[in-house]
Amino acid sequence: MSPKDKEHFNWDSGHLPQSGGDYVDLSNAQTVGGVKTFTSIPVLPASNPTADNEAARKAYIDGLIPPVKIVAVKSEVFTGTMAVSCDGYEDFAITNLSIDHALANSANKLLMLGQVGVVAGSNDNIQAGTCFMAGSTKIMIGDARGSRSQVSAGGIAGYAAAFVSWGYHISGVYEPGTTNSITYSLRGINIRSSAQTVYINRTEDDRNAGTRMTGACTFTIIEYGA
Repeated sequence: MSPKDKEHFNWDSGHLPQSGGDYVDLSNAQTVGGVKTFTSIPVLPASNPTADNEAARKAYIDGLIPPVKIVAVKSEVFTGTMAVSCDGYEDFAITNLSIDHALANSANKLLMLGQVGVVAGSNDNIQAGTCFMAGSTKIMIGDARGSRSQVSAGGIAGYAAAFVSWGYHISGVYEPGTTNSITYSLRGINIRSSAQTVYINRTEDDRNAGTRMTGACTFTIIEYGA
């Protein structure tokens, strides 16, 4: 103990006096002003904060936001164009948008992201949709209701114009529940009852003009787990 500490020490209570304002007491409550800089991270009690201005320990924060680990990221892109002749209600592959993947752990999940930049149909209208597939099974689609077409996203428009087009973006979380390799894909769907040509990344009228578009399709899967 320094000579100054000995001078102010209360030998009866075993504490330095609070009234002087020069000391931090080890057990009594005090209000400490000013900015204090610590050279090491303070260790807090093993209890969680209950009041708005109480400090939060690391374990408390970790419990609120469980850690998520990105295990794998795979992506494909298609920037060319397609003109696909489809029978009624037929789904079809979009060039390049297919990914083979096996989960590292069966408890992991897949975040799936898909985009069809431009989609159009023949006969001056659009009657088309899109969906994800796991193997030969459509996933993340609407509920079955009678004869209605099940899609992840789609549209019907009949403006009697050969430049009519839409774009689709779909996303969702899928839980395969297995470590077997599965082929995932983003596919187009003809939602007309009869055959039509579905155009991808272009309009039906594909003349060389600024009023016509050329698009891009992308498909990404992200495996993540705890």
